[in-house]
Amino acid sequence: MKTTPNYGLKLPGENDFYSVGDFNDNFNAVDAALTAAKEHANKKVANIKVPVKSVNGKTGDVRLTAADVGAETPTGAQEKADDALVGAKRYTDINLRTVMMEVTSTIRNFDILTTPGYYHIGDINEYKNGPTNSELGWSWSILKVFSTTRGYVAQELTEIVHGRQIKRVRTEKKWSPWLLIPDERDYNELKTSAKEYVDKKQWQRHKVTADDGSATVVTDLNADLSTGWYMAGPGTVGTPHEGWWFYVEVIRRDEKYCVQNAYNLDNRNHYCQRQKWGGNWLPWSQDLFQAEANAKKHADQKASQAEANAKAHVDGMPWQRHKVTADDGAAIDISGRDLNTIVKTGFYKGAKLGNAPSPLLLRDGWGYVEVIAHNPEWVLQKVYGLYANQFYMRRLT
Repeated sequence: MKTTPNYGLKLPGENDFYSVGDFNDNFNAVDAALTAAKEHANKKVANIKVPVKSVNGKTGDVRLTAADVGAETPTGAQEKADDALVGAKRYTDINLRTVMMEVTSTIRNFDILTTPGYYHIGDINEYKNGPTNSELGWSWSILKVFSTTRGYVAQELTEIVHGRQIKRVRTEKKWSPWLLIPDERDYNELKTSAKEYVDKKQWQRHKVTADDGSATVVTDLNADLSTGWYMAGPGTVGTPHEGWWFYVEVIRRDEKYCVQNAYNLDNRNHYCQRQKWGGNWLPWSQDLFQAEANAKKHADQKASQAEANAKAHVDGMPWQRHKVTADDGAAIDISGRDLNTIVKTGFYKGAKLGNAPSPLLLRDGWGYVEVIAHNPEWVLQKVYGLYANQFYMRRLT
C-alpha cells in the first residue's frame, strides 16, 4: 500500500484492503504531526527576544508574541490543522467506505448497488436484475461499481471460478442490457468456428491466376512456382527458347516434383513440356505439336497430374478470386456464345459456339474450350471436340 511523502499516511489503491486498523494508523499519524508542530511553534515564539525601544507600545527588553510580529498564532495553526484533519478524514472515509462495502453489503438487487466499491456476490440467482447468461456458469463473483455525480453508473461483474466478465451501464434513468466482455477464449472460438465453416466450402483456395483472371507474369521458371498459369517473356530464366514469349501452365506436387507446359505466344505453334524430378529439372521436350501420335497419351497424363496435384495442393492456399470452373467443378457452360468473346482464363463447355474451328471437330455442336489470358487483348484458346482426340489452338494478339 502506498503512503504520503510527508507523514506516511496510508493511501489504499484499487486492489488494496484498507482496514479499520489502517484508518486508525492514519489518524494517529495526523495527531502526532499536529502535536509536534504545535509544540515546535510555541517554543520558537517563546524564545524570541528583541532589544527595542518601542514595539506595540512596549519599551525595553520585551518578550514578543506571535501577534506582535505578525506571525501565525497557535490558534490559527490549530484551525489549519483542523481543516487538514477534516480533509484527511473525508478522503479516508471515501476509501474506507468503498472497501468495507465488499464485506458488509447484503443488498440483493443489482439496480440498487450504485455506490462505488467492490461487492461480494454469492449465488447470482438470489439477486434481482442480474445477468441471465446462465450458460456461462456464473457462481461466486465480485461486482465493481463506478459512478459520477450526474447519476451515471457502470457495473462490472467478474466470475471468480472461470474468470468471465460481464458489464452494463446506467444513464440518469435507464440501465443497459448486460453485455459479455469477450476475452481470448471467445476470439479463439470465433476463429475456430470461422475456419470450420470455410473448410467445409468447396471454394478455390489457391490463386492460379492474377486477380483480374490473367496469367501471372514471372521472371524465373526455375523457381518453385505454385500450380497455376503464368506468362514468361524475353529474359525470363528457364524458358524453352530465349527471346520468345510463353504462356506456362504449372502443375506442382511439391518442391521436388513438378510439370511445366509452355505455349509459345508469338507466331509459332510451339508447345513444350518439362518435369522436375527429385528436385532437378529435366530438359524441355521438343515441340509436342510435331508428335501427334503422343498427343492423347500426353493429354491423359496431364489430366491425371492436374487432378491429383490440384486436389493435394489447392487446399489451404490463398483465395482464387477469378472463377475458372463452375461451382460444381465442371467446365463453365457457354452454349450459344461467340468464342471471340471468351477471353477470360478458365475451362468452358458449350454447344452451338460461334467462331468454332470446325463442324467436323465439334460434332453436334459440342466442344470444350480452355482459355489462358494475359489480358483481354492477348489470349490463347484451345478447343477440344467432344468426339475427337484432337484440339485446335489460336491466339488473340
